Amino acid sequence: MRDPTLFAPQLAELTRLAKLADPQVDQLRQALHDAPVLVSNRTAFIRGVAAVDGIAPEDQDAIVWALTHLGAYTGGSEGVTQDLIDSVHAYLLKQSVPEDDAARVSRLLPDLLAVDTVRIRSKAAYLRTDHARAFKSARVLTDLRPIFGLNESTTIEGAVVMHTLKIEYYQDDFARDFFVTLDDVDLETLRLAIVRAQNKAKALRTSVSGCITDFSREGDA
Repeated sequence: MRDPTLFAPQLAELTRLAKLADPQVDQLRQALHDAPVLVSNRTAFIRGVAAVDGIAPEDQDAIVWALTHLGAYTGGSEGVTQDLIDSVHAYLLKQSVPEDDAARVSRLLPDLLAVDTVRIRSKAAYLRTDHARAFKSARVLTDLRPIFGLNESTTIEGAVVMHTLKIEYYQDDFARDFFVTLDDVDLETLRLAIVRAQNKAKALRTSVSGCITDFSREGDA
């Protein structure tokens, strides 16, 4: 199982759960259950969760965001495991969260993560990231390489324009880099491949429009 403790900002929001009274937790669970799962964007899902009495909107949004983030680690066949809960508990303690608060969060998580709407979105998030390598970002560096004359001449006779494609990706929950050199022809080949992939994606989405919900475009996932 992937280690969720590497995603500190999201897990830190779970501490807000410890401040909720039991009736608020029950109301939150029901609000999650009643939320419209058939929306393709996580932000829209969060906004669709009914307000819980006595919880500040920013606190509720942060809690739901953290639950849907953590849910990505339950989307496989394992579901919510004790190892996952123990990892969260250990992380909270490392962040100097009081033992009572960390323990209460650990007790509340299984039921909240088991809500059907959260489970469906969790499975979508899991499937989007269940790969050996996950894309993070890309950048193309372009430079001019001079061609000097023969016999140790310092005269520049010409130049070659070259590109370096830098791809950042996640592997084993660590960010890594990959570099490859391209010329203008290679860039065009890459551009055409991307355009073709976009056209195929558009065609696939059109073919299933109205039949199923597309969870693959969650930019805030």
